[in-house]
Amino acid sequence: MDLFLASVPAADEKLLAKAALPFATPAKRARMERCRVAQQRAGMALAEVLLAWALHEKRGVNLRAVERFEGDYGKPFVRYADGSVEFSLSHSGSYVLVGIDDVPIGVDIQQRRQADERLARKVMDAASFEAWLESSDKATLFCDCWARMESELKWWGVGIAGLGRADLVLPEGVSSCAVDAPAGYSASVCAALPKPAPLRASPRTVQIEELLAFAEREGL
Repeated sequence: MDLFLASVPAADEKLLAKAALPFATPAKRARMERCRVAQQRAGMALAEVLLAWALHEKRGVNLRAVERFEGDYGKPFVRYADGSVEFSLSHSGSYVLVGIDDVPIGVDIQQRRQADERLARKVMDAASFEAWLESSDKATLFCDCWARMESELKWWGVGIAGLGRADLVLPEGVSSCAVDAPAGYSASVCAALPKPAPLRASPRTVQIEELLAFAEREGL
């Protein structure tokens, strides 16, 4: 399992969109074009560049030269001559988190925000909800829980549409843990973690300059 974190630069949305074009699928390019929020477009674009960089760096795989597939629940992976790689992407606020592994993986990052009681009750189990009610830092507790939930749903490949589905029970050997994230953010990974599962995982931070240089070199 490899985790990577990158920061979305405030003023380079068009540059990032251009850098992502050689790596993004037609469907992802269409989504970026439809998106009306510049920071979200930048996050989607940076996620594609970071994924391409991670596959090249850790697996020697050229994202432009391989096909992307989806599993039974829509879980994405890439297949190449020597095998396949599972991946998961997430972006929120100013950050992008990417995870790759030889087996299914789900990652999520969330910019912390307040949640009302109705939403907290919906996404938390009884014990977590009671702790949330008594917490003096409700935003952190809620977003920690939300990121964990989303990473587990992404492990399945269903995303938020799977919220509340009783059949989505993680199999033996698969669990989630928190991921070190910048101040004001919560993050989580769900994967085949070692036993005992770590309390936290640490992503490798990749600088935007390295990613743009990679995109210029490899995206031609």
